[in-house]
Amino acid sequence: MLPALSSGDLIATKKCRRLKIGDVVVVSVEGYDYVVKRIAALSDHSLVLKGDNPRTESSICGIPQSKEKVVGKLIFRLPLTRIMCLKAAGIFFVRRLNKWKMGLPYSA
Repeated sequence: MLPALSSGDLIATKKCRRLKIGDVVVVSVEGYDYVVKRIAALSDHSLVLKGDNPRTESSICGIPQSKEKVVGKLIFRLPLTRIMCLKAAGIFFVRRLNKWKMGLPYSA
């Protein structure tokens, strides 16, 4: 799903009845577990998926999938780079807190 999503990004989804072309969804596909793709086409009971990266094509793209297999629609994305920054900040905060608990001086 590059460039919209990168490997390692944290995503949040919501079960949604109203889907439209262009929505990014998580779909349970036999043999693949879960996949994240964009909706390319819709009908009453099925949808066709596509990836965002034009250089690679998944074998499930272009094949109609049942709407019942949709786990959720993407509502939030936290890029891996931000996760790493938050993790680094959290580690720094924990270290600083531990020094404060021990009564040791610390620099901000």
